[in-house]
Amino acid sequence: MATRKAVTTARGIQALKPEAKKYTCTVKAARMATGGLLVQVTPAGAKTYYSRLRLNGKQFDYRIGAVNEMGLPQAVDAHNEAFRLVSEGIDPRQAAKEKKAEQQTELNMGQLFERWASQREKAGELAEKTLKAARWRWNKYLKGSLGELRLSLVTRKRLAVALDKMRAQTRDETRKAISTLNGCLDYALARGLIDENPARLLRPKDFQATTAAPRDRWLSVAELRQLWEYLDSDRHNISYPMVTAFKLLMFTGARRAEVIEARWSEIDLTTGVWVLPGERSKNKQPHTFYLAPDAVALLESLQPLTGHSEYVFESPNKPGSPIRADAVTKAVGRICKALECEPFTVHDLRRTCASHWVDTLGADSRLAELMLNHLPADKLVRTYQQGKQPERQRKIWEQWAGVIASRVMRDADNVVSLRA
Repeated sequence: MATRKAVTTARGIQALKPEAKKYTCTVKAARMATGGLLVQVTPAGAKTYYSRLRLNGKQFDYRIGAVNEMGLPQAVDAHNEAFRLVSEGIDPRQAAKEKKAEQQTELNMGQLFERWASQREKAGELAEKTLKAARWRWNKYLKGSLGELRLSLVTRKRLAVALDKMRAQTRDETRKAISTLNGCLDYALARGLIDENPARLLRPKDFQATTAAPRDRWLSVAELRQLWEYLDSDRHNISYPMVTAFKLLMFTGARRAEVIEARWSEIDLTTGVWVLPGERSKNKQPHTFYLAPDAVALLESLQPLTGHSEYVFESPNKPGSPIRADAVTKAVGRICKALECEPFTVHDLRRTCASHWVDTLGADSRLAELMLNHLPADKLVRTYQQGKQPERQRKIWEQWAGVIASRVMRDADNVVSLRA
């Protein structure tokens, strides 16, 4: 290659014109290590940085990168790094090949998420529902922005950009996504895949995604009566299995998923006992619901429709599967709109039961916690008070069923309106 007069600035490099044959110019710049930094210009006008180096007595040109892809300062830094490697007896060409091979085998965020999720699943550290929600959250909100990002390129800035984009759609899921990202990156950190977790300093409040204020909505007996009356009317198109699921929620105070995913094998209609297995409960502890005769009658009325299925509340639209959780949530929204009432959620029905057990029936808070299958917050209580008080639980459920039968299920004149 013919060598031309040296250039010293980025402007000088841009001014180089193509000729009939390719040629090179030496670059002289501040902070540049010993050795030659060159710019090669082809007849087509392409310009490329090279380092002219010597290793083991042999001279060679090492390609750094295209001029239109990197500035002169970056080219100088790359040249200096190549010269450093040569001074240590390392061929930068081989080092570049090894780095490329490492990058090709390096995990991206999508692969990391799958490894983390699989590990948590195998270890039983996350409930199936929680893990399913994490996968849904990743696929819907984060995979598009972060899925193909290699771990070595994950920075706090890149994570923040993805979370800002997500926050424009949902606050609550953004808060949960920060926790998911920290879990994934802590997993990578523990296995030496990264040197630090860039998500550690990301806080929900930085994205206006702090936890919402605790809800305190619960329904009065009069509100429950109007809800029951609506469910029994022809003013809606809610399926009978879902109507029955709502009523069982009111009888038991169970969680939404516990009810809609109930199996016939869990329920003894003869004794009125429903045993929720530990793998289906939030705290992984089995739980017994005592069903009053009216609750048993509800379930018996479903047998002609779903008795052939594994699930008590089989979906009318998808045989062999339970009613979907989001379908229940949407139904509640339609009910609130039809009744023009103060909005409530499915979980508010659970709070309603607990509130009435204590306020209406006089149960103590410890008994209500047992009926809700809550673990006591006090570690001492958790350790030493293992009794479940089954007879007291059964009595409160029977009394509550009596309230529903006498004050909610009955045909009532002068029903107190839910409407504001």
